[in-house]
Amino acid sequence: MKAKTLFVAAADEAYFPLLKGLILSIHEHQPDARRPIGVLNLGMTPPQLEELASLGCLIATPAWDFDFPGRDQASPWLRAMTARCHLPRYFPGVQIYIWLDADVWLQDWRAIDLLERASADGGGIAIVPEIHRAYGAMYVKGNMADQNNQIFFAEYAAAYGEPMARQMMCVPIFNSGVFALRHDSTAWQAWKNWMARGLKSGIRKLTEQNALNAAIYSGDIQTYPLPANCNWICGQSRPKFDSAKKIFVEPLLPHEAISILHVTPGNLRAKQMIQTLDGQQLLMPLDYLPFRASL
Repeated sequence: MKAKTLFVAAADEAYFPLLKGLILSIHEHQPDARRPIGVLNLGMTPPQLEELASLGCLIATPAWDFDFPGRDQASPWLRAMTARCHLPRYFPGVQIYIWLDADVWLQDWRAIDLLERASADGGGIAIVPEIHRAYGAMYVKGNMADQNNQIFFAEYAAAYGEPMARQMMCVPIFNSGVFALRHDSTAWQAWKNWMARGLKSGIRKLTEQNALNAAIYSGDIQTYPLPANCNWICGQSRPKFDSAKKIFVEPLLPHEAISILHVTPGNLRAKQMIQTLDGQQLLMPLDYLPFRASL
């Protein structure tokens, strides 16, 4: 009998503290029996792997799952990108896979419940579009004077051509840092096909996310979009802090609690000035381990 759900994340030596925080946040909030956690080892040390084993994690070391120009010189951490659409091969015997980037952590279980329920039927991918009224990028979407949009356009154009790049400039991004997908979904193969096509010009920072979005907007993958609090992108909009409840919340009314916090980009690793609901400014960490230590 297949296990119902497997969490999967990935890390190298540098990302291990973030991964540990993610795992501990899962253990903290799970409402019932502990669910298994699979980890893709991208270059962790033996003591780090031993600690993961003590936390009950399953470890797999991914290979390069595609051939592409410059593969021999590519950084090992990029294997997390090529492996992401092959999770059923690395961790067989599972009904639903829930991928969580190492730089996310749980404040509660609501998002996990929604991910499981949304992916259980129909075979589509449960995933969060980068849409929220507090996200500043929504208001410059498609503006080619914006540097981030220029990078975004260039990556799509190199992989799939300018017509596809222009199309993708006008639609929301589905963030691949959090998603759930059934083991028998046709989405796995569609994602692989678009990955193989995109990798012909080499691997880039957003290769796997761009391939997934290309597959979605080409109609090859069905989606079940979930709300932004299921994968809150801190780089899009910093959260506020509810000092009474000691949780991060959405920055705009009604200040709904964030279920999964995604602490990206990397410069948010340092302490940030966060506004509280009662009007104070606090210098505080966003990552799980230092945040919990500060309470």
